[in-house]
Amino acid sequence: FNIPMVYTLTIEEIKGNDSTASNSFGLIFRFTSTTKAGKSIATFYSLEVSNTKGGKYEFWKYDDSKTNPWQSLWQKPFGHEFKQGQGSKNINVFGVSENGKTFTFTVNGTKVGTSQDSSFSIGTVGMLVNLKGTEVAFSNMLITHN
Repeated sequence: FNIPMVYTLTIEEIKGNDSTASNSFGLIFRFTSTTKAGKSIATFYSLEVSNTKGGKYEFWKYDDSKTNPWQSLWQKPFGHEFKQGQGSKNINVFGVSENGKTFTFTVNGTKVGTSQDSSFSIGTVGMLVNLKGTEVAFSNMLITHN
């Protein structure tokens, strides 16, 4: 879609190593995959959380046509709005409101930040789990016109 959208996704970590910062997961949006000169190129944005003590939210831009495909666009330590840990008592609802190049992030209904970038304008949505061995349950993905 190329219109203002809101994505929400319920996330529950089932198991994982919560002592490493690479234990991250979240929402992917504006994902595209194209072929250039016989090579597949993927691009997307992601809103992720490192589910560790003292963890943080991070908004990334990924473009694997670049030497360093990951670029951090925004980050912030999570606060009391985030239910850190594993299991049914630690379920979180992530939200991304996008309007052109402007993005607003919410967790459990609390606004946690904003960012701007105009690199990618369209694409699909998905989920991301970073650390091998981590299991995350995703549910209730809702996509609405803002």
